[in-house]
Amino acid sequence: MKKEIVYIASGFHGTWKKKIKKLKNIEVIDPEDKKDLSIPEICTWDLHGVKKSDIVFVYVNSTNPGGQGLCVKAGYGKALNKTVILVLEKAHPKYRYFRFLEGVS
Repeated sequence: MKKEIVYIASGFHGTWKKKIKKLKNIEVIDPEDKKDLSIPEICTWDLHGVKKSDIVFVYVNSTNPGGQGLCVKAGYGKALNKTVILVLEKAHPKYRYFRFLEGVS
């Protein structure tokens, strides 16, 4: 059986990623694995990861200050016809501004 490739778009905080990484039949691409790169290198690596994936899993936690990068990755994934899954914490201070992102996912 082919493993689904899941790109994780999120901040670097939280322990929820460990649960996803334990799932069977998936391969995870996690930007946290590349946080030693420069910003331009991270951007290139992120977009390549989205392109390579089957699923873009977007997690907007309440401590993420703006979420612009997450929106770019979700939009790029949608443009490439990827499945986009969104988890949006309602406690985020700018929750209402992410409503459009909900529509994309």
